[in-house]
Amino acid sequence: STVKSITVKNLPSNTLTLKAGKTFTLKTNTTSGNLKFSTSNKKIVTVSSTGKIKAVKKGSANITIYLKSNAKIKKVVKVTVGQPATRVKVNKSALTIKKGRSAVIKATVGPNTTS
Repeated sequence: STVKSITVKNLPSNTLTLKAGKTFTLKTNTTSGNLKFSTSNKKIVTVSSTGKIKAVKKGSANITIYLKSNAKIKKVVKVTVGQPATRVKVNKSALTIKKGRSAVIKATVGPNTTS
């Protein structure tokens, strides 16, 4: 049968967020042997010939999936690579408040490059 469009079966939308160093393999409606994968920025995210994405460092890039037999049939997946938080600090270690009152607790995450 002729493929008229490419769909990614394991993403609810055309976006993906990964932590740096993590991988994700795209599953499509056609076999990866019929497809070509490319990245808009290999310093941010790489992709193998089988659709395995690897998050390299913080930033955003697009993965484009083309049908080998017709490059006009394509799908773009936006990948955002984030730096995970390794610590969280709050400004109060204990808090007592009376019923009906409120208080604000401020939290900061680190390192500074955390997204």
